[in-house]
Amino acid sequence: YGFMGDNRLGHWFATFVKLLMQRQNELLLFPITVLALALTERTWHALPWRRLHEFGNLSFGIYLFHFPLQIAFVYLALKCGAKRDFFVEHSTFVMFFCCLISISLVSYHFFERPMMTWMRQRTMARNET
Repeated sequence: YGFMGDNRLGHWFATFVKLLMQRQNELLLFPITVLALALTERTWHALPWRRLHEFGNLSFGIYLFHFPLQIAFVYLALKCGAKRDFFVEHSTFVMFFCCLISISLVSYHFFERPMMTWMRQRTMARNET
């Protein structure tokens, strides 16, 4: 018998600890980073948060286009003869995000923002009558 005994709870606990150690970036560091940024924004007003606001405007486009772009990226890379190691290189990651942010920027400025303006004008006109 081990630390937790020879039962399913002990096996579950050991598996959980192993997963926690393997995935510490996703399970610990990411939430801590988000919390730290949220607290920093509240206390440090002198930081240039306005410049980062533009990325918030892109969030819908990033959400909308990330999966279709991934599929297109993989398809084109494999069609051009790229090996599977290509997808784990840092340069591929950077290239994908540059494409994703560019597409999201174009989508926001030429589709989302004009549609929001049009919808506001239409709603305002409807409310005035």
